[in-house]
Order: sequence, then C-alpha cells, then structure tokens
Amino acid sequence: MGFEVSGFEMMGEVGEFIGEMDGSGDEGSGDGGDDADVPMEFMFFGIAAMMVGFGPFIFILSAVISAITLLSGKSPKAMGVLHLSYGVIFLIVAFIGTIDAAPFGSWSMYDLTGYGFYIGAFASALLMVE
Repeated sequence: MGFEVSGFEMMGEVGEFIGEMDGSGDEGSGDGGDDADVPMEFMFFGIAAMMVGFGPFIFILSAVISAITLLSGKSPKAMGVLHLSYGVIFLIVAFIGTIDAAPFGSWSMYDLTGYGFYIGAFASALLMVE
C-alpha cells in the first residue's frame, strides 16, 4: 500500500482513539432508525478493522499468559487454541466484510492487513506442538 504501522504504533493509535472518545452519548441521541441502513458488509469490515486494531494487545496478552503457563511446567495448548481461533475468526469476518465499491473495486481487510498480523495470529500453532 503506501504506509506501514508496527504493532506498537498501532497500540498507541488505539490508545489515543480510546482516549479521544468522550462517551457523552451524543451519538445515540438520534432517532435510532439509522442503524438499519448500514449494510452487513460494512459492519463486518468494521469488526475486522477492530480485530486488527486490538490484535497487538491480544497477541501480547497471549504471549504473557503462555510464558507463565510454560514457566509453571504446563502445556499452553489451551492458549494456542484461543489465540488461533482469534486468527480464524478474523479470516471469516474479513471475508464477510469485503466491500464492493463499484468504481474502485472491492476492499477487504485482507488488503489492509500486513504480514506481521498474520504471523502473530498464526504463530500460535507453535503453542500446540509438544
């Protein structure tokens, strides 16, 4: 594409975004009928984007829990299954969330997600090896 963002930079951006949200409730003060106008593809695209945004947090949490589990002498297979399911759920949600923008072609989170996310998501398969 045209830009790259590391996992730590993504964590900083997500933290700033959450910090800017005021939570005043002004967004929900409308008539409530606008939610039905949003196509399903846009909702799933947004969910996939949030999964990419929160990915570094999930990956670090999984790494810490797996390290503690390994240091205690137990198998991290359960954490590997949870971590791998995060990646598989992302693949499904991103597939459903492919947006067809007629003059521009189709957009998908697959196009916007870098190799680092996929390596982090599917490295959990190594947690299931004995």
